[in-house]
Amino acid sequence: KGWWITMRRALVIVLASGMMMGSGCFLIPPFLLGDPELKPFTSAAEMAAFVNTERQRQSRSFGGGLFSEPLFGLGGAAPPQATDADSFDGSSGGDDAGVTDTTSESGDFSTTTIQEVGVDEGDLVKNDASYIYVLKNAQVRIVKAQPAAELSQASSVDLPGNGVALYLRDDQLIAITSNGGGFFIDDFVIFGDGIDEPAVLEADAAQGADVITIAPEEPQVRITVIDVTDRTAPSVTRTVTIEGSLVNSRMIDNRLHLILQKFPSFSVETLTEDDVTELLPRFVVTGSDGEVDSGFVVEPTDVLHPLDPSGVTLTTVSTVNVDTGEIQAISVIGGAETLYASTGALYLATSSFGGGFGLLATSSEDSTDIHKIALTDAGPSYVGSGKVPGRPLDQYSFSEFNGDLRVATTSNAFTFDGESSNNVYVLRENAVNGSLSIVGRLEGIAPGERIFSARFVGNKGFLVTFVQIDPLFTIDLSDPTNPVVVGELKVPGFSTFILPISETELLTIGRDATEEGFPLGVQLSLFDVSDFANPTLTDKVTLGLNGSWSEALNNPKALTWLPSRRLVAIPVTLVEAGDVDFLGGLSFSGLIVHHVSADGLFTERGRISTQPPTVNEFDFFSTVAFTRGVFLDDDVFAVTPDRVRGAAVSDVNGATISLELE
Repeated sequence: KGWWITMRRALVIVLASGMMMGSGCFLIPPFLLGDPELKPFTSAAEMAAFVNTERQRQSRSFGGGLFSEPLFGLGGAAPPQATDADSFDGSSGGDDAGVTDTTSESGDFSTTTIQEVGVDEGDLVKNDASYIYVLKNAQVRIVKAQPAAELSQASSVDLPGNGVALYLRDDQLIAITSNGGGFFIDDFVIFGDGIDEPAVLEADAAQGADVITIAPEEPQVRITVIDVTDRTAPSVTRTVTIEGSLVNSRMIDNRLHLILQKFPSFSVETLTEDDVTELLPRFVVTGSDGEVDSGFVVEPTDVLHPLDPSGVTLTTVSTVNVDTGEIQAISVIGGAETLYASTGALYLATSSFGGGFGLLATSSEDSTDIHKIALTDAGPSYVGSGKVPGRPLDQYSFSEFNGDLRVATTSNAFTFDGESSNNVYVLRENAVNGSLSIVGRLEGIAPGERIFSARFVGNKGFLVTFVQIDPLFTIDLSDPTNPVVVGELKVPGFSTFILPISETELLTIGRDATEEGFPLGVQLSLFDVSDFANPTLTDKVTLGLNGSWSEALNNPKALTWLPSRRLVAIPVTLVEAGDVDFLGGLSFSGLIVHHVSADGLFTERGRISTQPPTVNEFDFFSTVAFTRGVFLDDDVFAVTPDRVRGAAVSDVNGATISLELE
């Protein structure tokens, strides 16, 4: 047999290059997409036939593998039986058309930066007027932060799995945790020429060799609903566990909307209608009284499939009523890359590369399929699908307004044979069949560049593209059938996130750059768009030199804006003058607070260091996992997984208070 290696009891986690995108986003490699329309299966037998055909197609196209044939040709195990609570252990721009508001009506405090008013987004830190809630790994820490002199940890709640996101709704805290899944492999033998066929392995076993046994562990997501009426004595009122890997989530009122993906493992070569349950995600709901409900999240007839197949991964939209534990769901066979949510619908977007994948793409035929899922009292419901040329950057490339969906894309961004360009499309739902048709288009913006940030506010749109300088484009969408670029401003650098802070002002974060396009430090910019055709830069501040970084550059939730006091806080890790080189020393790591004056000028209010005590100036990468700024009345807090530090807004550089979390 040649050389062989024996391994005992190993946990193998399967990760594919390019399958992770952002926080909590687990993606499927895009396939070339055709007709975007989805159709429901009429029976389990039809679903089984579809999956069998697609597995054969993938096997021919890709030579077999994890997603097309049983693992190593040996098959997997059936999904775990959901029989009890332990079965699964292991913003603006929408129809509101306002300016992003991160301040609660009940007090002068900041909240999570979101895209749409009324559509909350999960984060690792949440707060109300007096308390801060911090999610780290398998625990939520509840911190009393007002009055600041009484800063203390009020309590904590242990959770299963790894912490993903928190939501806060009045006196209800909703924690999302996940286990990673993987494959537990017992006593297997790898030979020099690969894994042998089962019959050969059985013969080897008869001669005393170890027998290969493979048991897939399904990834699961658990929602833990916590009553925090008494912050010193929180209590778990309900848990909901669903099989799948979390792509993203949103919360509207008392309904938590989850996008989950289930990567199937097959125990048989050919599925029958009785085997289809292997593909369907299971759930377990446990009430505070210990009563357990379990079953399948969807039935085969709740599953939609594309007319042009693109794999056998199951993407499920699950709506969980956090007050009752009721689950309503539909599933789609295929991947999902980007989620955008308005108050009435979810949009799932999946892009394809023209003529190949990534840097191997050879044509400009890349496109994006968009599926609209209505959020109704009866649960999520498929409306229709549409297609646009190019690829969106992120969720902020989408916006629903007056029933229309606006989408900003870049075409030909990753190919060699043509020049990239940028576009804005307006899609409208067909009243007859629900399909999303392009009714307005604006193409060919900034040839040779690509979109670095996008934002839509009511009937206005803003794009930032970049190659060497940063053009900010203002787009008039008052006639959705004829979007028009009306203004352009070129300044050095680029912006990665646009935050409308008033009807006439845009606050952005990005990087400064030389006129040749060489990136410099982290940059905050303020634009005046009162004259929509002639936007102006009123002020900018550059923090550090090249090598400086901020989580807010690619995660808007890390930027905190308090409209009532015009204060902005961002976490930064700075390399400043005097450092030897990029790896030469850490000048500062922590939270920086700026005030934005009424006439559009930045004034730094101060800095709160979050550098761990053990870090020295030569230990560049030993910084905290995340930092969030929280404004509570007259105080500002820098929140990290293990520590909360605070100071008065009037004297951020002055005396600070600090709390180590337990």
